[in-house]
Amino acid sequence: EIRLSLVGSEMCIRDSHPVASAHGELPDSAALAASTNIDLWGLNVYRWDNPEKIFKQWSALSDKPMYLSETGSDSYMTVANHGFSEGENQHAQAQSLNNILNDVFEHKLTSTGVLVFSFTDELWKAGNPDIQDIGGWAPASSGVPYDGTANEEYWGILNIDRDKKEAFYVLKEFYRNQNN
Repeated sequence: EIRLSLVGSEMCIRDSHPVASAHGELPDSAALAASTNIDLWGLNVYRWDNPEKIFKQWSALSDKPMYLSETGSDSYMTVANHGFSEGENQHAQAQSLNNILNDVFEHKLTSTGVLVFSFTDELWKAGNPDIQDIGGWAPASSGVPYDGTANEEYWGILNIDRDKKEAFYVLKEFYRNQNN
């Protein structure tokens, strides 16, 4: 059997391979009804440091497998908050990633995995592409731990020089422990 699937804005031929998505947050019933050929739903989820509710919400919507196709936090605090100091704060990013990963792995029956955003910090999102800028905030980004501000150039688990940040080691240990 060959079926055609519309994924994003591209049409693909689907025969013996699964089709996955990366959808912004939880799809509504119209998106689910229009996307019946998606076998694995990816959800971009930014719910502070606690995405736990998404798994129950997904289970109520669909019996298809899902994964978090994008989640994480930045390493820059625009204000001191929740015990974390203002400015670059790798500890805040590492703590939030640890909490997010705990939720994901506690819900293995619903979630097939997680992709952490992003691998490296970026220089091109907020202003001068020659330096790392704060800002570049995404609209309605209140789901970002712990200051509610998505400083777009500070999301990497590696910094702009490709040095490992604290969040890198959290992710490394998490997967090492999952494989034991």
